[in-house]
Amino acid sequence: MAPIIVAGVPEPDPAKRIIDYVTTRGTGETVRAYDLGGQGDAFILTAEEVTRTTKMNSRISESERDWFVRRAAACGPLWRTVPPDARLADADPSVRGGLYDDMLALFDYFDSAGEPGIGYGKISKVLHLKRPNLYPILDSKLRDAYREAAAAAADRYQQHRPGVRWSFWTTVRDDVLNPANVEALKAVRTKMHAHENELVRRAAGLSDVRLLDILAWRR
Repeated sequence: MAPIIVAGVPEPDPAKRIIDYVTTRGTGETVRAYDLGGQGDAFILTAEEVTRTTKMNSRISESERDWFVRRAAACGPLWRTVPPDARLADADPSVRGGLYDDMLALFDYFDSAGEPGIGYGKISKVLHLKRPNLYPILDSKLRDAYREAAAAAADRYQQHRPGVRWSFWTTVRDDVLNPANVEALKAVRTKMHAHENELVRRAAGLSDVRLLDILAWRR
């Protein structure tokens, strides 16, 4: 099986890495509860959905859970500007007024509130549940993995995104669009679909963004 490049580093056996994560992370409960719990109503965030992020070590407290629900309920049309099936591959940072800006606006709506204890990791874990093909899970571990590449990406897009120091979404998007990764992910899914473990077979339907996240996290 061909390797998959994640944050500039090749993973020689991506299927094994992903299958190991699916079956051993929380004894399978992480993927079962967090990823496979469903997208729900694409334009409503529930307390149960926020609670599911604790399976990803979000450490969201009850008060923070309630804050997310209230904040989401008051965001008006922002949810609807980002389609439920929106893909990171289509969020071109060089296009102003497109999906990238809509993606950024929804994220910034939560981030700009300045709520104590709420940062990149918690916001991205919540938004990934509602837009699993679009938002990468940018906890501290993933940001560390992508930091060097994200700085280079920010430089590359300075004319379109002036003043940005790190462009993490762009670097993950580069990995999603990498033609070799596209083909390798197809092979990974084929192997997962044929696996004896039902959870692994179901996890074959996870988004490209999430499968790459698993590889980066496992690394």
